[in-house]
Amino acid sequence: MKKQKRLSRVSMQAFLLTAVMVVLSCLLIFAVNYTLSYRDMIDSLQERARGIYQYLEQNLNVESFSSLNIPDDMRDEEYRELKKMFENIKSVTGVRYLYTAKQADTGEYIYLVDGLPSENEDFRRVGDLIEPEIIPDIERAYQNEIVLPEEIKDTSWGNIFISYFPIHSDAGNGEVIGVVGIEFDAEHQYRTFRWLGMATPAIIAVCCVVAGIIAALLFKRISNPAYRDMANTDLLTGLGNRNAFNVALNNLEALPDKTGIGIVIIDLDDLKQVNDSLGHPAGDEYIRAGGSLAQRFIKPPDVLYRVGGDEFAAFVRGSSAEELAEVVRGVEEAAGDFYDRNGLRVRLSVGCAVFRPGEDAGIADVIERADEAMYRMKKAKKERGNGEKPPQAP
Repeated sequence: MKKQKRLSRVSMQAFLLTAVMVVLSCLLIFAVNYTLSYRDMIDSLQERARGIYQYLEQNLNVESFSSLNIPDDMRDEEYRELKKMFENIKSVTGVRYLYTAKQADTGEYIYLVDGLPSENEDFRRVGDLIEPEIIPDIERAYQNEIVLPEEIKDTSWGNIFISYFPIHSDAGNGEVIGVVGIEFDAEHQYRTFRWLGMATPAIIAVCCVVAGIIAALLFKRISNPAYRDMANTDLLTGLGNRNAFNVALNNLEALPDKTGIGIVIIDLDDLKQVNDSLGHPAGDEYIRAGGSLAQRFIKPPDVLYRVGGDEFAAFVRGSSAEELAEVVRGVEEAAGDFYDRNGLRVRLSVGCAVFRPGEDAGIADVIERADEAMYRMKKAKKERGNGEKPPQAP
């Protein structure tokens, strides 16, 4: 009971540690992504507004700011041309509202040209008063300031991005004679970021719980030798994997006397053709069969490893070059009459080498020579041809 209580405490510690790490990681990722995405959205809207403003600065008839004052001025040809231009710009750019305004002789701010259709209920006529809530921004524009918001505004008429730009006199003295208002509908963006802000905490909570549970379970399983063995086992063949091979290699390299240490390297032939013609499940069966065949000739305590997709290797201790050569011949001969479960004859190439004191600097040199011997066999087979076709389904 005491041991079980200790394990439970360790599992709980693993759960809490993982949960905290997940929460902090998720919050950091969320903060960075949210900030960058929101900033990019605002920058994009600002850039669109600047583009419209630059076009208007070049094409807008500034005389309209003095000639348009009352609703009757809407009958003038000058107004109709400006009205048509604004409607076209609004249609092309997708702005919600586009209009010009000025400060009248009375000191009040009034609308001039509105890009909305005349029949729209929100359409403003020449001389209509500007709504009080937007006058502060218009006054800033009249002070020759470009008013670009840093966030989406939640107003009584929806979530919007609204900017104001000063229009200057063509006299070249820099006098501000009016303002252009450019407003984008940002309802969709606002809802998206609002939903993201509300949903993220729930997602983080779920992730930290799931990650904590997984961590607690893995803590128990990692302490089990069977699960530790999985880190060193190739799941397809049940042989040692590349990680286990590297550990064995490092241990052998550390030995002061490497005499009698040899290696056998086995490479499956035609695996690519099997995968291409019969599919990867057939290729997996071909690999398993190759490992099973090679395992017959590697006797304990020596271990056979799968070190690559179609390559196997085994360190053999206390063997001479002649004894290893017998192993190579045995494997090659057995392959001549060995078939996998799909009826494909397993073909492979084998190479071997034994440590040479005074010549080899380490086991890596032995591996290199065995690898070269294996490729010589593979090359010789290709040159001979043997009239054999790649493996086919029976």
